[in-house]
Amino acid sequence: MPTITVNGRPLVARRGDKLSDVLTRAGIYTPHPCGGRGTCRKCTVLVDGVPQLSCRYVVLHDVSVTLGETVTPLTSRLDTETWPEHVCYVLDLGTTTLALSVLSTEDGRVLGTVTAPNPQVAFGADVLSRITYCREHGPSALQAPLIESINALLEAAGGVGAPVLYVAGNTTMLHLLLGEDCSSMGVAPFSPVFTKERRVEARTLGLCGIDSVHTLPCLSAFVGADALAGLHHVGMSETGAFRLLIDLGTNAEMLLFSPDTLLYTSAAAGPCFEGGCISCGMGATAGAIDVYRDGRYHTVGDAPAVGLCGTGLIDVIAHLLNTGRLDRNGRLSEPCVTVAPGVTLTQEDVQQFQLAKSAVCAAMLTLLDEAEISPDQIETVFLAGGFSLGVDVRQAARVGLLPRSLSDRCLSVGNAALAGAQAFARNGQHLLPLPPRTRHVDLASHPRFLERYLSG
Repeated sequence: MPTITVNGRPLVARRGDKLSDVLTRAGIYTPHPCGGRGTCRKCTVLVDGVPQLSCRYVVLHDVSVTLGETVTPLTSRLDTETWPEHVCYVLDLGTTTLALSVLSTEDGRVLGTVTAPNPQVAFGADVLSRITYCREHGPSALQAPLIESINALLEAAGGVGAPVLYVAGNTTMLHLLLGEDCSSMGVAPFSPVFTKERRVEARTLGLCGIDSVHTLPCLSAFVGADALAGLHHVGMSETGAFRLLIDLGTNAEMLLFSPDTLLYTSAAAGPCFEGGCISCGMGATAGAIDVYRDGRYHTVGDAPAVGLCGTGLIDVIAHLLNTGRLDRNGRLSEPCVTVAPGVTLTQEDVQQFQLAKSAVCAAMLTLLDEAEISPDQIETVFLAGGFSLGVDVRQAARVGLLPRSLSDRCLSVGNAALAGAQAFARNGQHLLPLPPRTRHVDLASHPRFLERYLSG
């Protein structure tokens, strides 16, 4: 059998294996935002000094591999010296990022939070890619690296024993955490195995330091516990007006709600806002351009620029529109735009962004149609998710991600899913009761959505 030497570490492979599969079996997770189709090029490694896509390279003989980008583990650790005796854990199980908080069960204080990338990005950046992978390889292939990462987070949180871990996440992520086959959500009628909350013994999942896992309830296959937790966090309007909650992630979940009405849906925005499927795209980590104004830019950590995260991408596209280098149809005046040394934007990148922003904006307006209300009747638009904290609403409206008519009522609320799950843990495991008129809006069969999406 061939031997693969990875950064000096020998691994045994089977002749004919894909290199990415060999790396994954060894716990080395290279990102595959495109789901292993070979289109994003994010999994490029050096094989005997030659750049190769790990998802396409077939191992036939001994080779030496030098890794490029990998899914790096967490690096922070919490100090537990002053903590109270009784705590619980709360986890936001995001498609891209895992965030674990420690909560005092005595007074409800958040004692600290640690984060790490979701290692499942090695199997695709969005939930549909992971559903497909689950269908082909089974849920355990995605569950194992997730459990490993959660155990690392629990250890980084001090390794303090606790009776329960409360978990919010989208429906697919919760299925994969519990080892359930989520492949039925990839084909009509898109039926999940479960949507109600569940409580299971932690040892059956391989989790350490806790007794049980309590997952929050979901609304549907593509509007999960993270959205319900977010609703619980922002709450109903005291005046009875409509509010809109949008999680700007790969599976953009949206809730339009008032005390007596809740309409919910999701738009397949894809990984664009988190750097996936963008040639120089990356997450909001060191070196990512997160702000761009008139040729000047700022990077995360003030490090040398190495790529564009979602907020920087919006800023660059807005700048190109303002300077006439990008027309209203999304055509660049040149094949490739240099944003910073070594960081570029291509016509294909613009097209990926157009698909994502059109899906999000069209979904918002379709929800308003279904509620038979105008934008003027929306009291507040809550933008949730880590991406929302850095987005400039004016720039987002300029590029068509948000309707201009709503841009003056937008409020970024950060990780609303984690905050809502923390409130769930504090308040006796209760969420806000759903309004009497609650229903799902199916965008796939909605004529106005398709019309708006295509014109966006």
